Amino acid sequence: YTISQYDVSAGLRYGQVLRTNNAGETWQITADGDFGRLISVFFTGVNTGYMVCGYGKIYKTLDGGYQWDTLATYPDLWLSEVTFVDEITGFVAGEGNGSGAILKTNDGGMSWSRIYESDKPVRGIHFIDENVGYGILYSSIIKTINGGLEWIETSLSNEGTLLDIFF
Repeated sequence: YTISQYDVSAGLRYGQVLRTNNAGETWQITADGDFGRLISVFFTGVNTGYMVCGYGKIYKTLDGGYQWDTLATYPDLWLSEVTFVDEITGFVAGEGNGSGAILKTNDGGMSWSRIYESDKPVRGIHFIDENVGYGILYSSIIKTINGGLEWIETSLSNEGTLLDIFF
């Protein structure tokens, strides 16, 4: 799966969801709608997937990406990444007005709670399992070993802005 954005008349922002069944040789548009600025998509199985947009919305599909329902809206956050460790446990990273947050669900996206808040934007996240996870701030990495209850920040001496993390 991939997501795309395009402009139409009057500056409206729409989003498309594309799917491949042949390792990327061809792509089919499965959803084309007013999703806002789609940023990240993650599928936990063939039919169940999640995506987030820059305008604070979390979406879910149960039919392989053809129909998407809004699960939650966080108007104060620009959501930048969604990831799941199993079918019910997922995480979303976001930022807004110079601050950041990580959201967590334990019920397949039906409810979300803020498990981390910072005065720095959270740009990316990656969880190895339901307990061990990492997040990216501007110039530091945060880590949890207890599912987000506690986070340890490690500052880096890099010259650029960190954007994402993956193992």
